Amino acid sequence: MNESVKTKLYITRTDVLKDPEVFAGLYEILPEYRKKKVDKVKPEEEKKRSLAAGILLMRGLRDLGIDPYKPDFAEGPKGKPYLRSAGESAENSETDGSDRVFFNLSHSGDIAIALFSDIQSGCDVERIRQQSAEQLEKLANRFFSEEERRFLEGTGKDRPEAYAEQFTQVWTLKESYIKAMGDGLSIPLDSFTVIFESTTDKKRRLHNAFFEEFEIDSEYKISCCYLGRRKYAEIIEVDINQEC
Repeated sequence: MNESVKTKLYITRTDVLKDPEVFAGLYEILPEYRKKKVDKVKPEEEKKRSLAAGILLMRGLRDLGIDPYKPDFAEGPKGKPYLRSAGESAENSETDGSDRVFFNLSHSGDIAIALFSDIQSGCDVERIRQQSAEQLEKLANRFFSEEERRFLEGTGKDRPEAYAEQFTQVWTLKESYIKAMGDGLSIPLDSFTVIFESTTDKKRRLHNAFFEEFEIDSEYKISCCYLGRRKYAEIIEVDINQEC
């Protein structure tokens, strides 16, 4: 295990990027590999979120003593990127991987986050859904496990705000697990449950996943998932206006 890598969750607000000068200034300092990602995004709001996530990636790399313009990225078997360990290269991957650095990015609404850890992990931020309880119930019937649907039913559709909050909580937990695994949509969302207390089906219970939840804003839910052992992230709130 790489004891020098602490688990950190960087969080920033993206609303400052509505100022074209701020956006241009931050875009200018992005490494080329992040500029390409921003350039591929068409909707302006998504461009701002992608830019903010890139700035958080740079900040996290710097805090690790890594040059954000020359990171030694590699990809796992399922295509999820990570930072190579010492002595590891594209030609030589025969290391124990104990000092690899894993990272994950997410953004929604006016919030962007970046998670760094020494173990495989994933993060997700979501603005609390604005749909009606009936619409969210249809989504839950399609994507949630039986246990998760019962959890929502306990909240009650007659309390639409609480229902939407609980739905978003479950959604971010599930997304963080999918992202930690690096499997994308190849894992059916209803094939596992993040509501452990009432789980009787051992096939759906996640024995190797540990979750952490954050609420830094009443309009958003944030979840992190760690594979293999429990971790506790240090929260670092970043003013990206100061990152220029």
